[in-house]
Amino acid sequence: MIDIPILDKHGLRQFGLITGAIFGTLFGVLFPWLGDAGFVLWPWIIVAILWVLALIVPSVLNPIYKGWMRVGHVLGWINTRILMTLTFYVILLPIGIGMRIFGKDPLNRKIEKDCESYRIPSHSPPKERMEKPF
Repeated sequence: MIDIPILDKHGLRQFGLITGAIFGTLFGVLFPWLGDAGFVLWPWIIVAILWVLALIVPSVLNPIYKGWMRVGHVLGWINTRILMTLTFYVILLPIGIGMRIFGKDPLNRKIEKDCESYRIPSHSPPKERMEKPF
């Protein structure tokens, strides 16, 4: 189950005003301008409803907020999978293939039968460096 935070009246008021502003900017200005549609009335009706509810009775926006957050969680889940998959196949996989082709082993994982131990001794820094570590 999705854990949606509960907002007080101030938070719901902000949600209504900001959501209305974004909705009006996208669907009332930007998309009609990009598509040469001219003035479109329906986004401004939704903006007016959101703003009036946010200013007068913000508690009415609670179901809209919860629905919006559920949609956001689902889209976030989907986007995370897409972005992580693309990152792996576009960035990490080619780097790994290139390192194998050129024989690079940054973890030094090759097995040496003549070696007594794989321990790498650490070198402690001088005491003077601890006085001014940066």
